[in-house]
Amino acid sequence: MKRFAFTVIAMFLGLNVGLMAQENRDVKKEKVTTKVKVDKGVETDTVVIEETEEEVEVVEVEGTTQTNQDSKRVKQKETKKVIVKERDEKAVREKEKNELNPEK
Repeated sequence: MKRFAFTVIAMFLGLNVGLMAQENRDVKKEKVTTKVKVDKGVETDTVVIEETEEEVEVVEVEGTTQTNQDSKRVKQKETKKVIVKERDEKAVREKEKNELNPEK
């Protein structure tokens, strides 16, 4: 009985490994950081925006032992924009002014 169970398990593992597909991933990431000044009447604010562009290419090959195998190429492109930092110029100027002329 043990021998039969081990034989069945070995066959299952052998078939499972033989049927697995091979996969090759290629990931390209590109980050662009932009500093933008926004005018609000008299005040100006500085906003830092980080844009990440990611392109993933996956090549899948069937897990058979044939010489000429069919392969699939899947490309996926994703773009994310994130506001990293907002800076209020008026508050920065006031802080610099207070540091230069401290009140006693």
